[in-house]
Amino acid sequence: MRPGPTLPVGDLPYDWPMTTPAPDPGPDEDAGAASAPTPATRDRATAGGERRLLAQAPGERYRRDVQAPAAAGSSRTSGATTGVRRLVLAALAVAIVGAAVLTLILGVLLSTAGTFAISGIASIAIGLIVANGAIPGPGAAGAGPSAPILTRDRAVRIAMGIGLGMIVLTALGVWVLARLEGGVMDPISYVWTTFGFGLPAQAIIALIGAAWGAANGPVRWRQ
Repeated sequence: MRPGPTLPVGDLPYDWPMTTPAPDPGPDEDAGAASAPTPATRDRATAGGERRLLAQAPGERYRRDVQAPAAAGSSRTSGATTGVRRLVLAALAVAIVGAAVLTLILGVLLSTAGTFAISGIASIAIGLIVANGAIPGPGAAGAGPSAPILTRDRAVRIAMGIGLGMIVLTALGVWVLARLEGGVMDPISYVWTTFGFGLPAQAIIALIGAAWGAANGPVRWRQ
């Protein structure tokens, strides 16, 4: 800005300007001022002149923190379901073997000797197998024992159901053998006429044995 002409104060006219107005900036000067880098703009650029970008979106970290516990919970649920399925399959295998032995004795040998003992032993074995799900597991390496996959009450109910199913399967097996030999009675009538209270009593023994095994098992051998 150039200074204006100076005159003695006493000689200044009434409307004489006190300062000389600065000229308006041209369009080139406005564009230069707008494009001048600010400290914030400079901070966004790297030494090579490129903008620095985050490796991931700001919300991605929080999304991963939420998804990780959900994935872990889903994995534990899947593992528990698989463990219960294995125990049930093992108990069913024992029940099928027990039913086959009982069918052989009752339907082929036409005897009841030892059938009560077989019903009790097989049902106790079923309960002891299912009880493995009601105790803490070994857990992963470096971690503590894992939580049981079954409650004790649920283990008892599962074992009792499988034990009762063993006796029902026995009754059906004996009836099928009778039908193959020319029998015409329905299953309930045939079982009641042939065995009376024998099979119902074995069903009660199976329920008691399975409940006892699931409530007190599994068997742990001392090292």
